[in-house]
Amino acid sequence: MNVKVILPVALVALSSLLWSTPAAATELTTVAYPATATSGASAGIETFNTEAGSVKCDTSYTAELTEGSSTVAVSPSFSNCSAFGFLSATVDPEECEYVLHAGEEVETGKYAATADLVCPEGQAVRITAASCEADVEAQEGLSTVYVTNGEGSPAALEVEPEIAEINYVVTKDGLFCPFSGTGEKEGAELSSSEPLTATAEVEETVQVDLDVEAGELTTVAYPATATSGASAGIETFNTEAGSVKCDTSYTAELTEGSSTVAVSPSFSNCSAFGFLSATVDPEECEYVLHAGEEVETGKYAATADLVCPEGQAVRITAATCAADVEAQEGLSTVYVTNGEGSPAALEVQPEVGGIEYTVTKDGFLCPFSGTGEKEGAELTSSEPLTATAEVSEETLQVGLDVG
Repeated sequence: MNVKVILPVALVALSSLLWSTPAAATELTTVAYPATATSGASAGIETFNTEAGSVKCDTSYTAELTEGSSTVAVSPSFSNCSAFGFLSATVDPEECEYVLHAGEEVETGKYAATADLVCPEGQAVRITAASCEADVEAQEGLSTVYVTNGEGSPAALEVEPEIAEINYVVTKDGLFCPFSGTGEKEGAELSSSEPLTATAEVEETVQVDLDVEAGELTTVAYPATATSGASAGIETFNTEAGSVKCDTSYTAELTEGSSTVAVSPSFSNCSAFGFLSATVDPEECEYVLHAGEEVETGKYAATADLVCPEGQAVRITAATCAADVEAQEGLSTVYVTNGEGSPAALEVQPEVGGIEYTVTKDGFLCPFSGTGEKEGAELTSSEPLTATAEVSEETLQVGLDVG
């Protein structure tokens, strides 16, 4: 069941980044846009090696993702730095960014990328440690950054820099500074003792997929609220007296993948029997859908139970007519079909027969044939309902990948 899911979230952690390879190019993609990918603080495992020794910092990276792309601009941030094993240091990236260019797959799920260091004119990544100062200025084609898809669901992305031949300029070489003089230098290296772990956050309304497969309704993020939207009168409840039509919408709260889903109906703008205005009140009744087998490619059959609190029912009122649809089980069939596209909407089409109901009022000009228990009603629609969903404003994890 591929269903469009809308995520109006305050903060959504997307801890599965995907580096993907469609037809010709390797791309970094996620199931939700726009997204902000971050590596988190690397706790000093990343090292910049120079002729004078190493500079180590707690390092984090941020990237704004608006679509799948083979090129990603990444902003660095450095804190708690030390230099050459005995000096406190600061590393200021100013407004410089790394621009990563995704490359080929070198092992299963592991991709090679090159990096450009891009800085506004006059700016650089500036390193200061006591009487030592050095600038890492803009340069292109730095190699290599390895990006690996993590395991699990959702999976984190592992990023490991192994960059050599970085150029830098020593601008100050004072007392006790271990540089061998000021001026242009080359051959620095950027590495890490272990991979950085990349996650991401979504802060705006985005769309992802909600699926039904192997008899289970799932989505990439929980909790989610699935809705069909108003069906504009295409859904019809057929009785012995004629049809009742309403604008109908359905809502389901999803907390995990499940083969059973409770769906709350809502009815408005109802008409009855072709000539009467009507109301349909579901009170607190719900349909409980039970996913079934795949009857065609991407199309699944479900049965439904109508579940109501004691003393309640779906109550139909039209002038001098009144009828109740009370709790009952095993209603068949509701067809659920995966839509096309990405993200795709879910199509839901009821073709339910054998519904029991009770006529509680049969007044003047009412076309029922008397009060009492009835059977054989049908719930149908002239076209499928389109299902989408929203994810509530909580911290959630979904997938971000490269491949």
